[in-house]
This record gives sequence, structure tokens and C-alpha cells, in this order.
Amino acid sequence: MNGFEYITPKEERYSFADAVKRLHQFEEILQSHDIEIQSGSVLEELCLNTIDFLEQHRHPETIDPQRDFRREFAEVIGLQEIVRKLLRHRNHPDFSQLVEHLRLLNECFPAQNTPSPVTDEGSNKTFELLIGLCCMDFGRNITLDNPIASTGKNPDVLVEINGQTWGFACKVLHSPNSQTFFNNLQKGIEQIENSPATTGIVVFNLKNILNHDDYWRLTNKDQFLKGQEPLFSAFHNRDEAFAKLQADGEMIRQNVLGGIAPEYWNHLFDDKKAIPGFLHFVQMCAGLRHDVGVHPSLFGYFSMTPIGKNPTLYQMSVLRALDRAMHNQPI
Repeated sequence: MNGFEYITPKEERYSFADAVKRLHQFEEILQSHDIEIQSGSVLEELCLNTIDFLEQHRHPETIDPQRDFRREFAEVIGLQEIVRKLLRHRNHPDFSQLVEHLRLLNECFPAQNTPSPVTDEGSNKTFELLIGLCCMDFGRNITLDNPIASTGKNPDVLVEINGQTWGFACKVLHSPNSQTFFNNLQKGIEQIENSPATTGIVVFNLKNILNHDDYWRLTNKDQFLKGQEPLFSAFHNRDEAFAKLQADGEMIRQNVLGGIAPEYWNHLFDDKKAIPGFLHFVQMCAGLRHDVGVHPSLFGYFSMTPIGKNPTLYQMSVLRALDRAMHNQPI
């Protein structure tokens, strides 16, 4: 087993006013495809929470000092990550490939930086949507496997990059169980092998394994439950927060891999189109100290774990492009 390489991290901060403006544009995109934001859905709740945060920002006297808003804020930021990419690619020639996934946003917890229930298949499909959106930054002829009528035989995203067809098999883990991870890796390899892809990689989202509370902790839980105002932890700077995220991601990776006997890896990728190895993706909200108080910021990264041999320079260039697209950076 070779080591792995971290790819570019990114911190994001948000303007409430810009977030609300983007939501109106997002709603227009949905309506242009005959999709309405459904009353009572989580999607509607996140949109209303965004507007609520803007109003409280403009009128601080309306803020409830005893409100624990961490989960709501993290979900709002997670939705914004999807919305920003949708707006960026609304005129992409392959945008129609996303429509069936957009319909599922009404039926799931869409944010990919917060945990979702194991029964929430729509949230897993939203990870496919996010990867597909990222591929639109640098690929063409993009195809997403139909999330409703999927047979599970093809990778979730197919995209043409520099004359090659790449397949991205997207997997969302709900436990650190090594056998579950290995089974998903095997399935992803076979999906790529049985598809029109000429190469590809399995991508794991670790959002349901990461302890998100560690990054923005309620420090006076007992007192808060008795009616006191909540107090929250915060990192002194982004490097401190990202170092913890790296360490936690590495611990999850080692724990998952540690339960698999070495002989199982020996021929896993023999004569396969998939790149020997896998990507894992981690994203979360952390509290950061600033001059005017504590602000939540979004952190995330992709990590490549080679198995047997390292990716080629060309393959790494594509994976870095995926990372830059995820973090809204120019390719």
C-alpha cells in the first residue's frame, strides 16, 4: 500500500445577501425544468433558513440568543455549494443530464457537508450531482446515471476529458466498516469496467463518518440545556482547522483499510480500467475566530490513495481539476 497525497484545501466564507440572491436564481433554474420547491421539504426549509439568517444579520435585535444554529448554518452553506455550481453551469450543453437529480433535491437532505440518514438515498444521489457539476468545469459529453431508474451497473458519472471517457463511481459511506468499504470499492471498479469508460476512479464521501461536532462544539451543553446562552468552540486560524480535518480523514482512512487483509488488494485492479486506488472526499463547517467574533467556514479536500502503483501525471492532473472545480477555483 502506497501513501496518499493531499490535494488543494479551500476555505469559504459567505455573504447572506449573495446567498439569498443565488437562491432566487436557483429557483428560476428549477422552474425552467418544471421543478417547484415543495412545501414542507428540507429544501424549502434550507431556503427559508437562508432568508431568516439574512434578516437576522440585518436586524441583530431579532436574534434568539439561546438558539443553537450550527446545524442549520452548515446545511445552508452546503446547499449554497450546490447552488453556486448550478448557476455556473446553467448554460452547459449537458445541463439536461442533471434534471432528474435536481428533482430529488425535494426528497432528501441535499447538503454534502453534514451527515444524512442511512435511508436517505436522495442525499447519496446528490453527491453524484455534485461530482457531475464539478466535471462540467473541464469535461464534455457528460452523462449521469438516472437516479430513479438506475440499474447500478454503470458508474454514476461519465465524462469525456482530453479524448478519454472517465467514469466516476460515487459512494457515500455510512459506517467505517472495512468490509462495507471493500464491497463498495469492488462494486465501483466493476461499474467502471462494465461501462463505456476508458478509465475512471471510485470516489468515497466520508461525511457520515466524520464527527462534525468536533469542529464547532457546544462548550456549555449542560448549562445550555438549563437555559443559558450557547457557547461555541472555534479554531484560531484555518490552518489549525484544516490540520484537524486532515488528521481525522487520515484516521478514518487507516481504520477502514486496517480491517482488510493485504492479500485482498493484490489483484483487485488487475486488467481493470479503474485507476488503482480511490479518492475520498471530506467536507465540513468549522468555527473560526475573527476580529468580530466566531464565524463558520467551509473546509474540504479530496485525497488520493494509490493501491499498488501511483497514478500517472495525466491522471493526477484530472483529479486536481476535480478538486479545483469542487472548490470553485479556476481550472
